[in-house]
Amino acid sequence: MHDLQTDNLEVIGALPLSSKQKFFLSFSLSARAMRLVNFTSIALDADRVLMAYRSVAYLVDIQKKDIKPVFKIDKGKRPMFFCLVGPSAKNTIPGIYYGDYCGNPDKNPINILYVNPDTFEKKVVYTFGKGMVNHVHNVVYDEERDCIWVFTGDFEDAAAIWKTNDSFETVECILKGKQDYRADVVTLYQGDVWYATDAPFAHNHLIRLYEEKGKWDVEKIAPLNGPVIYGGRMGEKLVFSTDVESDGIYKNRIEALTSRKLGKGIKDYNAYLYSLDLPTKDLKVIYKCKKDIFPFVVFQFGAIMFPGGECDGSIIPAFHVALNRYPLKTLMLNGNTD
Repeated sequence: MHDLQTDNLEVIGALPLSSKQKFFLSFSLSARAMRLVNFTSIALDADRVLMAYRSVAYLVDIQKKDIKPVFKIDKGKRPMFFCLVGPSAKNTIPGIYYGDYCGNPDKNPINILYVNPDTFEKKVVYTFGKGMVNHVHNVVYDEERDCIWVFTGDFEDAAAIWKTNDSFETVECILKGKQDYRADVVTLYQGDVWYATDAPFAHNHLIRLYEEKGKWDVEKIAPLNGPVIYGGRMGEKLVFSTDVESDGIYKNRIEALTSRKLGKGIKDYNAYLYSLDLPTKDLKVIYKCKKDIFPFVVFQFGAIMFPGGECDGSIIPAFHVALNRYPLKTLMLNGNTD
């Protein structure tokens, strides 16, 4: 645990890694190649964090300094995001929601799951049928409307935005069929849905989804330097980073394993860190770092990741992956820096 205000670092516990995993985790390239540095987490309350790592969800109890497995992730290594619905919700059942995130090129059925925050028992609450989506990018609770938004990907009609007002008893497709609707990083502000697109082969934008006269539409607020996978809400700021990757289209396996060719949606070899001030709608780049020399598929995209949960935005913990500075290290950035 890292206290951002005092800069104190305290070890809470250790994950049950094998000797082989511990060995490969000791080296940056092997840790990246084996995907030993990818986590998803969310703060359940002041003392507990739910964390997904290598197909297992762990409960981290800060006060007890205890880490224990609580359930398995059935598809993929981890969801992209967890969603926590608090006890004040009326039409939405309080608890934890997440969607299956896996490769799934054949568009096999993909589930939305509900997890009881006390017992950690999970159940499927909705299934996207065969041929509908590749996977779920994000599940987001809208407190103002007391509904849940779901963002799915990746291609053609699979790139879509969905909404449920009754805990997935019914699900409405809001928009689909364009890369403008493909997103991972999403936040709610003053009745609108703000998100950054995640399209390696198309131009990316910061987008506002809004409702007018009972119909939903989107407004492109600003162009971005690349696709966005990682980010989160920090006070009244939306902080997110663009990643450096290919478009995923290769002639053969050798090219896939060795290529550093950028996708059309990526402007250059830098990962850019953006900060959107929601009250003023001011969007600015506050930091950038260049991708290292290693290929994308084997040694991961160039990216800046962030911890789960929220902080006030004055300090931004930026974890560097596949970049030429601070390899697998967290840089504490001033959130107010121009």
